[in-house]
Amino acid sequence: MSAPSLLHPTTDRPTEVSEADDRDHGDAPDLIERLIVAPGSGRFEPLVPSAPMVLAGDILGTVVTAGVARVVTADVGGQFMGHLAEGGELVRDAQPIAWIRLTG
Repeated sequence: MSAPSLLHPTTDRPTEVSEADDRDHGDAPDLIERLIVAPGSGRFEPLVPSAPMVLAGDILGTVVTAGVARVVTADVGGQFMGHLAEGGELVRDAQPIAWIRLTG
């Protein structure tokens, strides 16, 4: 069975997706980009990093539900490519909301 393809978020060109295996989501060693997902459902409030490079643990925004804010952090370091959700947008749990390109 061949791997499915998805559209790349900025070029709208097909991008190959590797077959699912026993690794945790996003932990494949050959990935060069990482999507940061919402920690729960709520209203997304982005925080734009002060530099184009982010470190693991840097805050990228919050998701607010019933007055409680959950912090969205980068789980890896790399080049911050942008937010995939707009400020004030309602997001669902695990929805991709930011994009980081791994470096080095």
